Amino acid sequence: WRTAQFPIPRREIETSSANMHLIPADDTVGGMLSQIRRGQIVELAGYLVRADGADGWRWISSLSREDTGASACELVYVQRARIVH
Repeated sequence: WRTAQFPIPRREIETSSANMHLIPADDTVGGMLSQIRRGQIVELAGYLVRADGADGWRWISSLSREDTGASACELVYVQRARIVH
């Protein structure tokens, strides 16, 4: 993300926002996630996870709201999703 002017302190933005990568638990959840549009408020339920590939590749979710930059993303296994508004 970027901005020309910060409306609130930069650190507050960094610790109050998240870059989430979502793994749907099933086709129903996947369908719901595909319906989400910019500006909507959504509710998600699931777990932060670690993904391991057969070739040794690994992706581990961040477990902190204080980190930024590379490796600060959340990897979420989504069991339920709901568009609130």
